[in-house]
Amino acid sequence: MKQALLPHYYKKVGLSLFALSLIGFTLNLFYSDVISIDPQLLKWIFKDVLLIALLFIAFSREKEESEHLNTIRFEKLKDSVLVGGVFILLDSISELVFYDGNLDMSSGYKILIVMLLYYIITYNFKKGVISKS
Repeated sequence: MKQALLPHYYKKVGLSLFALSLIGFTLNLFYSDVISIDPQLLKWIFKDVLLIALLFIAFSREKEESEHLNTIRFEKLKDSVLVGGVFILLDSISELVFYDGNLDMSSGYKILIVMLLYYIITYNFKKGVISKS
């Protein structure tokens, strides 16, 4: 089955953007008084960069694609959707159990980041285990 994935070099672009966003979050956290831009605005910008970086990493093709890697990719993507659903369910339950007059549900950013991180970590772990054996 032919899959529309990004070229392999997008993984390197994604890793660079990931590092840039982590550095930006750190600088914004510790040196927000030195930077003349609103810290909340910078936080949103770095969250967007982080999300784009994770999407690039997750959906870029491998140097050598195979049907087996496609099967692993689909399996781990399916698992990450399940993890996202469980994350939403547990967040809803915790909000109802600890209700204090204000419902504060997780944002779509948090859910997508959890899903993408789970997918990237488990896919690369499974791919590494398969390549070693």
